[in-house]
Amino acid sequence: MSRKKTILLLRTGGTIESASNKGGKVGPSKHGTIDHGFLDAMKSKLNLDIINEKPLKDETGETTFVDSSVMGLNEWKQIGLMISAYVRDRIIDGVVITHGTDTMAYTASALTFMLENLGIPVLLTGSEIEWDKPESDGPRNLANSLRAITHLAPGVFILFGSRILLGSRAEKIYSGNVNGFESPNYPKIGDVGGAGDIRIFTFLNPGKTLSSADLNVFDNLSSGLFVTEISPDSSPDFLHSIVAPGVVVSGYGLGNVNNAWKETLQELSRRIPVAITTQCIKGGVRPNVYEVGAPETTITCGDMTLACSIVKLRWAIGKANGDLNVVRLSMLENFHGEISTRI
Repeated sequence: MSRKKTILLLRTGGTIESASNKGGKVGPSKHGTIDHGFLDAMKSKLNLDIINEKPLKDETGETTFVDSSVMGLNEWKQIGLMISAYVRDRIIDGVVITHGTDTMAYTASALTFMLENLGIPVLLTGSEIEWDKPESDGPRNLANSLRAITHLAPGVFILFGSRILLGSRAEKIYSGNVNGFESPNYPKIGDVGGAGDIRIFTFLNPGKTLSSADLNVFDNLSSGLFVTEISPDSSPDFLHSIVAPGVVVSGYGLGNVNNAWKETLQELSRRIPVAITTQCIKGGVRPNVYEVGAPETTITCGDMTLACSIVKLRWAIGKANGDLNVVRLSMLENFHGEISTRI
């Protein structure tokens, strides 16, 4: 008889743990809304041992649920450290994280780079409709995640609706749709059928078998990045006065900018890392195609998502110890499937 698999369930908040207040607005419930009866039923149905934890603590040290708009480095670190602690102390076969949808792609990208030498799958999910509503997508998404987690290779993923996506490649493309996540520039990893059957289409190379001692949480991500978008008639003059460790600029098309922006970005990129992404959802950046392409001194984000571009630049700056060339080389290298070598 095969060993019962152990899944660590980390509940952070978001709509899946929310309820309406007296004014009719939705916010995280103090005690959460996922009921233990549901988890007990899934344990029995899937033959799992589910460890139910709340990884986030407020300023008083009390565990808490938060809206995804609150999620950032502090919360990513708390999640990473709890995963690391459980991996060291006992056999964990996978981690499922319930999370708000608005910043789920940021957290997935952050954990991709922060959880170094990750030897287990980590899967983020959530919902667009509160758990206690009859039409909620929360129970389906959580059930599908608990089904899928034991079929995945090591890495960080997002499951929403029936789709399993690579975490660093996923984007929320609808503001309120129960199938709101897609992976525009990368094939989906798999899906969950109507009967709960798991189909894996994109097999990631799991690499070597890692021991619990291999997992490291790298949390020296740079803070204070400046992120901006070019629009017609916008002036880049404000960039001369910004104080930031790095800048991410969303250009047009293949990473195109007008001459005023080009001159300013060239000057700025001699001092700090300036990464160029695109306002287009599909495709990627190739600034060497047009005369108005971003200057060569900037860093192309290729076909990375905006969320991953921002997080990866924070990570690259944290790793580089002030060396601009190291930042550039790190941004261009494909570590976890987050960027294509060619677009």
